[in-house]
Amino acid sequence: MLKVLLDGALVDGQPFTIIGHPSELTTIKENSGYDDDRLTVDPDDLAAYQDEQDRKAMRRNIQNQVGDEASLLGTTADATAMLWDRYTRLLVDLSVVGSFAELKGVVADHLADLATWRDGIDDGTIKLPHMVKGGEAGVLREMGERCTKVAEIFEAQQVTSK
Repeated sequence: MLKVLLDGALVDGQPFTIIGHPSELTTIKENSGYDDDRLTVDPDDLAAYQDEQDRKAMRRNIQNQVGDEASLLGTTADATAMLWDRYTRLLVDLSVVGSFAELKGVVADHLADLATWRDGIDDGTIKLPHMVKGGEAGVLREMGERCTKVAEIFEAQQVTSK
């Protein structure tokens, strides 16, 4: 919701009114009796509203051009399972290594399996979202924030259910 301010401020600690869309401000101005320049939408609310609209537009574009949520979740599940499989195979292969030469051989075999993937990333034919979304640091920060929030909800639920 967007707070409408009178002369750029709250009126007695309250917004002049609240609207759901910036276009509604025109009607409020027409019906208020105040000069047009006296009523404005709170700039912080407007910025948050625009950020949300941009996020929604990006998600619509992803759904229209890449796949719906179920398809994206399926790909994520496939990738996660494949990653887990690769990881466990690597651990099993490493568990029998007896020398540095054998270690290099195990690593070389695993890297050879992934060469097409790495080549695609290196030549730009494969682009990963984190590369354009703030890099690994941004994604790790976002993961940490979301994981923490989910854990806090679990903690709160455990406290209330005891």
